[in-house]
Amino acid sequence: MPRPPRPIAKTAPAHDATAVPKRTVPGPVIEAALWDAYGVVSKAAELLSYDRTALSRRIAKSERLKAAREAGRERLVDVAETGLAISVEKREAWAITLALKTLGKSRGYVERQELDALFALVEKDPADMTDEELEQALSRATSRRRG
Repeated sequence: MPRPPRPIAKTAPAHDATAVPKRTVPGPVIEAALWDAYGVVSKAAELLSYDRTALSRRIAKSERLKAAREAGRERLVDVAETGLAISVEKREAWAITLALKTLGKSRGYVERQELDALFALVEKDPADMTDEELEQALSRATSRRRG
């Protein structure tokens, strides 16, 4: 016995009052989802039960939504910095090392490789150099890195 043919789905024209309208999400709701998702579009789309691609397009068209996405990302960095600070206060070695390597550079905490590169530019042992000679070598090294 042959199977009966499957019915063909009818699509209602756009002007038909029975057509289901495409779901739109108000901008403030999207902004809140981007905040909650730390600016991660796929997570915000999941929270909204909304298509990620459609949400990306919507964000691309709106300066306000772009700003909301960026604010969510900044919030993530704030949370990460807070977590790092808590770990440093607990005297966790990995956190102390990370903080000094990144935030402590302005106070002279640098990687050994950076110092080795500096000393490669000088012709004599840095221990035998005057403060003025060391400052000149440092100035030459930093000008080469920028240039």
